[in-house]
Amino acid sequence: MLWQNRLILRRHLPQHHRTVRDGMRVSSRSNPTNTHLHKLIKTKAAVIILFMLLIPGLHADSQKEYIYQEEKAIAVESDIAPVACTFSISTTSASPAAGGGSGSVNVTSPNDCLWTVINNASSWVTITGGGSGAGDETVSYTVSANNSLSARSGTLSIAGKTFTINQAGVVCTYGISPTSTNPAVAAGGGSGSISVTSSNGICTWTTTNNASSWVTITGGGSGTGNGTVNYTVSANNSLSARSGTLSIAGKTFTINQAGVVCSYGISPISTNPAVAATGGSGSVNVTSSNGICTWTASNNASSWVTITGGSSGTGNGTVSYTVSANTAPSRSGTLTIAGNTFTINQADGCAYFITPTSVTIPASGVNNLVFVGSSDGCTWTTTNHASSWVTITGGGSGDGNGLVSYSVSKNSGQQRTGTMTVAGKTLTISQQSGMTCQQMCGFHREFCENDMPDCSGYCAETALAYCGPYNFLCAASYLDACIPNCESQHLLQCAAEYNYCISNCN
Repeated sequence: MLWQNRLILRRHLPQHHRTVRDGMRVSSRSNPTNTHLHKLIKTKAAVIILFMLLIPGLHADSQKEYIYQEEKAIAVESDIAPVACTFSISTTSASPAAGGGSGSVNVTSPNDCLWTVINNASSWVTITGGGSGAGDETVSYTVSANNSLSARSGTLSIAGKTFTINQAGVVCTYGISPTSTNPAVAAGGGSGSISVTSSNGICTWTTTNNASSWVTITGGGSGTGNGTVNYTVSANNSLSARSGTLSIAGKTFTINQAGVVCSYGISPISTNPAVAATGGSGSVNVTSSNGICTWTASNNASSWVTITGGSSGTGNGTVSYTVSANTAPSRSGTLTIAGNTFTINQADGCAYFITPTSVTIPASGVNNLVFVGSSDGCTWTTTNHASSWVTITGGGSGDGNGLVSYSVSKNSGQQRTGTMTVAGKTLTISQQSGMTCQQMCGFHREFCENDMPDCSGYCAETALAYCGPYNFLCAASYLDACIPNCESQHLLQCAAEYNYCISNCN
């Protein structure tokens, strides 16, 4: 009988069930019951009894029965219901980075069913452990780096289950330096370059010009990995600054360009020599750094200067002006021309007069006045040249119209004359003689003008004034020159006339 000489083992029974026969031992991985079975199978009868006792409790969940004799499987019987193999995996997918990596998948099989791993992902996935197994095991794998910009996907078939590996492509990041023009490009234009850095040598990029026609990309319109973008900026013929951008590898590069910088010069920068007091006209040349530069001229000199042409202009130009007559002291004013200062100097226009310009003062002396006429602001001074007998008592200096007061002391001698300078004008002061007729003619000398024609001058005039219509000259200043001649030539006649002078000059 088959049951008397063989042991039937259901391999995929639960762990606490095993079937033994003909003295063969079948071990269980987790249930100590098999150890007791090992002792029981020493007796064939015991084996038969145990086997018969276990058969009713066996589960018909195996696909095959293995028959062992002498510790060897000698037959497989399929007359017992098959055991179902079920499998599960801990995860169904993984998403490693482009740089690659490793991972693992846990396989679970409750009935210790055999399973294998099939790699459908070609060379970029490698099974490093658990290529096949039975029951619960772990499958290990590695994913190589993805040196492509495109993502990729592959699968492993693990115990009949699909495990999907989705690997990202290379992620490209970029940087540019600089990010803008600093300082701004000059109005005259220029050129420059931008360095592009990439996270990977396979990363591609492009350059887009958003600055329209005034910026030209001369190199680096596109590239792979690191690179350089070159550009030129045309001249800005506007007074306004402008700005534009380039889009480089997704980064924004800003180009700032200054507007035309206007600078101006004027010639001359002042009136040299000064404009005459009577007034006049002139002009100033304006030079500009650019023909589009505009400028204006403004008058800071009030009413006495008039801008007659060129009050505004573009580029180079000329400003014309007139200066009115000046009746006051020297003056100065300015024009602001294209931001530069032009200075107008005009000569002194002060006019002075005095009244009177001469005066005769009696011998007794007097206090007197001189009127000075001038414009406001015109200053003047008074200087006395008459020494001690004239004293300035007021009006030593003044502004505009004024009075100079002075005093003349008593004259006890001959007639005298002196001057004062008032406001640049000369005042002549004459003072009559304070001498008597006897002092003028003397008591011991005499001469006659008719007899001595060589004796003439002031003394003769004074003598005539004091002695009446007679031609007697009785001046002490003439005696030294005239009396010797008179005495030697006409001594008697001079004596008679002298006596007459004495009698008529009291």
